[in-house]
Amino acid sequence: MDQVLEARNALWKSVDGLPDELLRRQDCNGWSILDVLEHLFLVEQVALRVIKDALSKPPFTEQIRVNPLEPVLDRADKLDAPDPIYPKGLFKNLDEARNQLDQSRELLLSFISSVDVDVLRIHGAPHPRYGLLSAEQWAQFVGVHERRHIIQIEEMKHV
Repeated sequence: MDQVLEARNALWKSVDGLPDELLRRQDCNGWSILDVLEHLFLVEQVALRVIKDALSKPPFTEQIRVNPLEPVLDRADKLDAPDPIYPKGLFKNLDEARNQLDQSRELLLSFISSVDVDVLRIHGAPHPRYGLLSAEQWAQFVGVHERRHIIQIEEMKHV
């Protein structure tokens, strides 16, 4: 789960010290940096629910094939966020976003660390875009997805 921690550290490095005006400025798609942070928060919450749900069901008879997550980083592959993970203006400032994201990350990491990795590898659930992911890969997805949006934030800072 080092990737997940590293992604969050990179996220804070990317947004720390940004003025409120820049955090709220919308890009050509109508998203602000605060919207991106809210989206990351919502995705992390959904991922944790999916992981918990997958672990509550019978395991697969063998380890789930590892699907590469690198395509998540391809920003040329534009995806529309579905309603449950579409930002709705939850965060008014960076402090609110940081508090919620830090709490969410702590819940994810705490839960994941409480489960044996072999168990995470034999339980899974489908991702709407990337197919069947093990519970372990769902947790890894959170970090990779966050890195995708760090790239977006860097683009937004220079527009």
